[in-house]
Amino acid sequence: MAGADGSGRGLAAGAPLERGVVRKSWRGRIPVALVFADSYRVGMSSLGFQLVYARINADDGFACERFFLDPDLPFRSLESGRPLTDFPLVFFSISFESDYPGVAAVLERGGVPLWQEQRREKPVRPGTPLVAAGGIAMGLNPEPVADFLDLVAVGEAEALLAPLLAACRRLVEGRGRREELLDLCRRPGFYVPWFYRPRYEDGRFAGHERKEAAAPARVRRVWYAGADTAGHSSLLSDRAGFRDMFMVELGRGCSRGCRFCAAGFVCRPPRA
Repeated sequence: MAGADGSGRGLAAGAPLERGVVRKSWRGRIPVALVFADSYRVGMSSLGFQLVYARINADDGFACERFFLDPDLPFRSLESGRPLTDFPLVFFSISFESDYPGVAAVLERGGVPLWQEQRREKPVRPGTPLVAAGGIAMGLNPEPVADFLDLVAVGEAEALLAPLLAACRRLVEGRGRREELLDLCRRPGFYVPWFYRPRYEDGRFAGHERKEAAAPARVRRVWYAGADTAGHSSLLSDRAGFRDMFMVELGRGCSRGCRFCAAGFVCRPPRA
């Protein structure tokens, strides 16, 4: 566990009992709010959410803290008890389409301008953060929440976090949103909704029209080739859905292709 930030703030009595929490001083670091727009129980059972938390905190230039949309918890970061408006970066991990309404609810409840057009001309800082999202649901269809987001990561976190964090560092240091996001979206795996206009035919999504000529005509997903170590639990909690289990990722994707399984389609090709 990293050193405490000295704020003395945290969850109220009755908070979950957790192991593996990272608490960092904010001094000299960029704060990141990592949001799961559903209950703590569900979010803490997500290996993808835990993987992103651990990887961001592995970079000493960032301090990543968690938010959940949970009526049993204060709507503040679990690590230091700070409000969402203290964070210049807000990252959503979205696994399920049922979490889409939670994106708007989190931004409104947190006091962040709801629509990306309200933030696009403003510097990236607390109160007008960069709002980004990734996760399985974003690989299926980000359009229902695209107007709330500055950026969508389309692909797997291990391949996308490094360039994303590098871009975020430049944004927080003062580079304009348009310039930085235009550079970023030229890389595979990044979709900037305000550079495109969705097109529909007979009520069905039929692709995008570019509003920004320099943006790529097509956004391509990015896969992760693999690693020497398997993804695994970095946080253990007595209130997680799998509270008695240590999770290990034995494979990613699935060759069966069941129609109800998002991961079986988005995470192709299957990898052990």
